[in-house]
Amino acid sequence: MQRLHSPTLQQQPASGIVGPGRIGILRKKPTTQNTTSLDDDHPALVGVFDSRRFDPSFAGRVFVACGDLQCGDAYGIHCRLQAGPDALYWFANAADPSVWQLIDRWTATGKLALGAQFLDGRVVDAVVPFQLAAHVAAFKDIALRNQARATAAFRSLVGEIVATGNYGCLDDLKAPGLPEVQRVQGVIVETEHTAGIRWPLPPAHLPCDGQLLIPTPDGRDIAFYRGAALH
Repeated sequence: MQRLHSPTLQQQPASGIVGPGRIGILRKKPTTQNTTSLDDDHPALVGVFDSRRFDPSFAGRVFVACGDLQCGDAYGIHCRLQAGPDALYWFANAADPSVWQLIDRWTATGKLALGAQFLDGRVVDAVVPFQLAAHVAAFKDIALRNQARATAAFRSLVGEIVATGNYGCLDDLKAPGLPEVQRVQGVIVETEHTAGIRWPLPPAHLPCDGQLLIPTPDGRDIAFYRGAALH
């Protein structure tokens, strides 16, 4: 468990648009009572989120976890930051070499780092001890061998989860001892190997609604609205 902390992120929010997550940097910070120290700048999963559905000023303890998502040809790794009834998710493609470079760094340092920037300018992070689960490491080679097919399957599967707000399919959404999640939002991690996803900021009173834009290799956007394809 960690308390929220305000770091410096190499990312700026885009007004009115929920963009992709990215591999970014958390700046070096000293040891404090409530956070794990960073002895040097540290790679992190970062993203821009909506503060109307997550309270960056939450004063209680927060929960951080790393899990996996497998369905057909899709292999994903997801990180979750929960503050009270609000949760943020970062979804990373396990068929992406850049993602494994990040995980290798986390493994070497023993620290997982997440950074969330909000459209109102506030920023929070979480740095926690990290050890890669053996069963997740086991599907690394499978996913990387089938990179193109696995990446397409990952973006299709996770894109629908993020666009429709159907996070109930995640096994860890209801974790023992934690408040029931009432508001959840997620981003898909964009790298040179995995194209990102952007969509207009949803209304605050809806859990996750709006149009999702998925860039295709030919530069054409395919739009989804609550999971239904619009051409």
